[in-house]
Amino acid sequence: MRKGARVESNDPNRPAVELAIGGEVLRVVTIQPGRLVFQGEGDKPMRQTVTIVPEPRFAFKLLKVETNAGKRFIDYRLEEIRHNGQPAYRLTVENRRTQPGRYAETLTLHTDSPIRPKLFVHVYGNILAPKQAEGGEQSQGASPKAVR
Repeated sequence: MRKGARVESNDPNRPAVELAIGGEVLRVVTIQPGRLVFQGEGDKPMRQTVTIVPEPRFAFKLLKVETNAGKRFIDYRLEEIRHNGQPAYRLTVENRRTQPGRYAETLTLHTDSPIRPKLFVHVYGNILAPKQAEGGEQSQGASPKAVR
């Protein structure tokens, strides 16, 4: 990666200097997907999984998971797995909200790595009212989708 900057000064001999900064960016972890979106009717189960794969050079252990709002809108389960032959984690996240509305949560994954002591997974929800039984009125708004 390379970035540049222009520094201006009151030096009459060098009123401006161009600086170049560069370095190698190393991947510490792969988190797939990086964010979750739950959209659908609140009376239907919605569950998604996230795969967390530490790069072998920066191996770490996940110590615990926390949410910014407790388990009010989502529930989660973390398990150790193997992904392409290397240690990894599967984080299963489930929507708990049944009432129509939106929410945004952040899952904080605490690691034993001094390089990345915390990782983040953002979770967004758009919960719709359940459709009425046949012959009744349907809820307003976009048709529901379960994003997987």
